[in-house]
Amino acid sequence: MSHIYKALNIETNEHVAIKLMKNTSQDSKITLFREVGILKKLSHKNILKISGFGYENGIQYLVTEFMNGIENGRMTPGE
Repeated sequence: MSHIYKALNIETNEHVAIKLMKNTSQDSKITLFREVGILKKLSHKNILKISGFGYENGIQYLVTEFMNGIENGRMTPGE
């Protein structure tokens, strides 16, 4: 199970999305690191850019660019 929050990056003054995941098994950690490695290599308008990830206090997290939602079948950039 995971939850996604909107946050402000105080270094860039841009909104980001932070996904918190409570599945902290060793397999889920390995999967997260593998997926992040792959996603960091990709560049496409339909793939969120990853700016950070990690594990702290029993919770895995992933930080991506913020997208408002879907408009006319397309994701819309955050404000």
